[in-house]
Amino acid sequence: MTPAEASVWVKRMRDAGLLRIRLFMVWDFLEPEPDRWTFSTYDAVFDTAQECGMDVVPTLMSISPPGWMLRTGGVQAVANLEDPAIIEEGDRYIDTIVQRWGSHPALHSWILWNEASRILPRNSETMARFRQWLCDRFQGEIQAMNALQFRRYSDFDQVGRTREEGGMELEFATYAEGVLWQEFTVVELCRHLARIGKRIRMQDSVHPLHVNPHNLCGALQHAGQSVWKEAEVVDFLGCSSHPVWHATRFPRHNWLQAVGMFADVCRSASPSDSGEFWVSELQGGTTRLSAMSPDGPDRNELARWIWAGIGAGASTTLFWCFNWRDEGYEAGEWALTRMDGSPSPRLEAATEVANEMETHRSWFSATQPWDPEIWILRSDAAERLAAVESHGEEGVHSPRNLQRVTDSASGAGMLFSRLGAEVRYVEENGLKQALDEGPPRILVVPGLEVLSEGLLERLLEYVTAGGLVVADACPGWKDPFGRLATWRETELTRFLGGRCLDLESWRNAADVPGDQPQPAGWWYRTILSKPVDGDVHSTWTDGVPQTWTHRVGEGAICMIGTWFFHRFLLGPYPETSRWLRDILSSAFPVLPLRKDVASDDTVLRHLQHPEGTVIVLISESAQREKDLIPAFKGQLEWMDGKRISVSDQVSVRLPLDHRGIGYGLFRKES
Repeated sequence: MTPAEASVWVKRMRDAGLLRIRLFMVWDFLEPEPDRWTFSTYDAVFDTAQECGMDVVPTLMSISPPGWMLRTGGVQAVANLEDPAIIEEGDRYIDTIVQRWGSHPALHSWILWNEASRILPRNSETMARFRQWLCDRFQGEIQAMNALQFRRYSDFDQVGRTREEGGMELEFATYAEGVLWQEFTVVELCRHLARIGKRIRMQDSVHPLHVNPHNLCGALQHAGQSVWKEAEVVDFLGCSSHPVWHATRFPRHNWLQAVGMFADVCRSASPSDSGEFWVSELQGGTTRLSAMSPDGPDRNELARWIWAGIGAGASTTLFWCFNWRDEGYEAGEWALTRMDGSPSPRLEAATEVANEMETHRSWFSATQPWDPEIWILRSDAAERLAAVESHGEEGVHSPRNLQRVTDSASGAGMLFSRLGAEVRYVEENGLKQALDEGPPRILVVPGLEVLSEGLLERLLEYVTAGGLVVADACPGWKDPFGRLATWRETELTRFLGGRCLDLESWRNAADVPGDQPQPAGWWYRTILSKPVDGDVHSTWTDGVPQTWTHRVGEGAICMIGTWFFHRFLLGPYPETSRWLRDILSSAFPVLPLRKDVASDDTVLRHLQHPEGTVIVLISESAQREKDLIPAFKGQLEWMDGKRISVSDQVSVRLPLDHRGIGYGLFRKES
């Protein structure tokens, strides 16, 4: 683009009601020849944004050098970061960008690296750092590493130099090095993010740093991504939210819930003290050749996706993209505008939401994300092991697919979303601090057969002090390296309510119930050594306990003796959802308004407001009215200006607009 053309595009964005520009600082455009920098078009974006009352969020691309360097084959490709020359040149690029625009009035924040991910090459430089990292991790004790695996190294320098047949591909090889390599891959990616951030901070100590991890409900540590670790090197998080990339494990009709779930994970991990997080990329147009699925939203669906982020508490939604890319993988796809720059129906939908935000500024500018009383536990360690154990299998129906741990967390999220509950995700390494700061009513442990050392004991402490855990499968019976954790037998027996004797296949048994008041078994059932000392909620047809709750100190553990939560990724199972809610009834959080039924087509969200609670209701069905049940007496000011008096526990019918969206401010009577 010329500077004049760039200014026109900025003004089109402002005319559409958009207030923030995410700008890729393409190195090849900025330095088309060695030491010849061209700033004019980018200057035009910054200057026009300032004139229009907009701000700019540059995405740095120091890892994607220009074409004349002959280091990659594409504008966003990641170069060999083991090459010191690439790092040196990248620092020169960062210095140039920050010096040029770091003090510009339109600058909002910096994105360090788009969707940061990188599969490490096993070259000499990387292996040397891997060996040093292993030495540091095991405090110089090679025997500590040897104890985890079949190989017996004499020192860390031997790692990666062996010549045994089959290597890690042997069916019966131990998993330690595969797990450790993933852990190291995350460390390496975060090292580069921290390096980029430090370089920015040498010249700009004011503007926030930000990254936008993608596929937040998937396991991507093999490519270096851990949303929890990335949060440690930035000021706040955003997320990429592209159903055609990131929601293809969900049924198509659940993409709305998936978009909300990505936002929930991002919110849960973001380090901002104020709760700041963004949807840093939301799919704006149709895909045909790019992404996992050729698909895209119509105007009303895009509006619902935007509102899914708003309902989760996102303070900003950025689209991928406003205008069209004109070459390569995404040429002619993804855009909000039409090719001539005129608004598409999707852009009109975004404008409509922007206008609503302005109309109801007093509501939404003052909101904060809800503070959930249900936490869903995630585990980087469990996700790493699943990726190694799976032999590369990814099918969502397979009980050994590499995404099974994240699938279980997603299933739990879907279940509670259908019940209208608010949830927070917490990774096991941050659980202790989070519990110390204020424990939840309910802590869900979904599909986590792997727990790191000390975690089972921490869960028991939480329950003993009065907490409620809901867990499925057999939590913690393996350690992060795939070994049966026989040394945990005492703690595991106390957690389960009995000693685990066996796991039996139950997938195709004729007496497995379907969507009945008791949950259906999917892949196996846990066999305990004795009758459970507690309340048995349901049994298998041969009398073996299927679900039970037992007391531990002042609290309780509700166990579901099969792989339970994963199945809710695939379907609603409304009877089973209500069954679980009934079991948890006394502990289930009381929200200002709740659904009258567990539904798959309606999303209910709550946002904290100084005067009460902002309610967001989103439906994909043709029904344009929905019933909610208030927990308190009060006044509900709806988006159409009507004020509705509500009584506690008396159902109230609320109208939705043509998009299936409704929202309002609920004020509880004192």
